Amino acid sequence: MRGLYFTNDLMFSSRILSAAQSAGLSLSTVMSLATLEDQLAGDPIGLVMIDLASPEAEVASIATRVRAVWPQARIVAYGPHVDHARLEAAARDGCDQVYSRGQFMQDFPGLLDETLRSS
Repeated sequence: MRGLYFTNDLMFSSRILSAAQSAGLSLSTVMSLATLEDQLAGDPIGLVMIDLASPEAEVASIATRVRAVWPQARIVAYGPHVDHARLEAAARDGCDQVYSRGQFMQDFPGLLDETLRSS
């Protein structure tokens, strides 16, 4: 099983990628909608994480594309806690869970465990 991480924040993503690798989840970074299709091919995807601060983080489009290929994938998004509208929109646009950035970092180990147990 593998995961996709939609972000362009290379500093923050290095922590996430390292934690995922340590837990045993192969995680690929996706930086644009144009490269998403290529990343959807191959081994099953169990987790998709979306950084709402990414310029191309079009949640509805990402969720639709992922669900068309991997309907069982868990889709989560996170963003600044002060951006209530964007967090609420992510929940409406197809995310299974939406976090503030701080909540995401706190819950990430559990999210990894749940994803790996369900594979």
